[in-house]
Amino acid sequence: MNNLNHLIPVLAGFLHLFFGIYVFSLKPRQKLQTLFLFMNICMALWLCMQGLRGLFPLEYRNFGLNITFLPMSIATFIYYLLCKKMENPDQKISIWIQGAGLIGFLYFTWASLNQKMVVLGDPDTFVFDFSLNYHLIITFSAFWVVLSAWTILKRMLVKRGNDKVRLFLFYLVPCSPIL
Repeated sequence: MNNLNHLIPVLAGFLHLFFGIYVFSLKPRQKLQTLFLFMNICMALWLCMQGLRGLFPLEYRNFGLNITFLPMSIATFIYYLLCKKMENPDQKISIWIQGAGLIGFLYFTWASLNQKMVVLGDPDTFVFDFSLNYHLIITFSAFWVVLSAWTILKRMLVKRGNDKVRLFLFYLVPCSPIL
C-alpha cells in the first residue's frame, strides 16, 4: 500500500505533463498554449516530487520537502497569467504584477534551498513544523489563485454561450479545493 501512495502522485504528474504537451502541440500555436504547458510542467514536478520524496535518503528528506513547495508557487502565478491572457490576449501584463511574481519566486527559492520553509520533525512520516515562510508561500499562492478566479468570474459574467461554459469549467480549477 505504501508504494501505491508513492505511485499515484507520480502517475498524476505524468498525466499533467502529457496533457500539457498535448495542448502545446495543437496547431495553430498560441501564447496560451505555452503558458498552459509551463503550468502543467510545474504541476507535474510538484506531484512527482510529492510521490518520490519518500525515496530520498533520510539526511536529504528535509531538503526534498522544502523544494517541493517551489513548483506549485510558480504554477499559481502562471495560472494567473493564463487567466489574464484569456481575458484579453493583447493586453500586456503589468510590470508590477511581473515584479511581484519574480520577487516572490526569488524569495521562496532562497527559503527552499536554505531549508527555511519547514522543519522536518520525523523524516519517516514527513511530519513537519510550520514556519513563517510556509505561511507566506501559502498566502502567496492563494493570492494568485483568488486573483485568477476573480479575473475569470468578471469575464464569465459578460460572455455568452460556449465561452461562458468554458470559463465556468476553467473557474472550477481554483474553486475545487473549496468545494
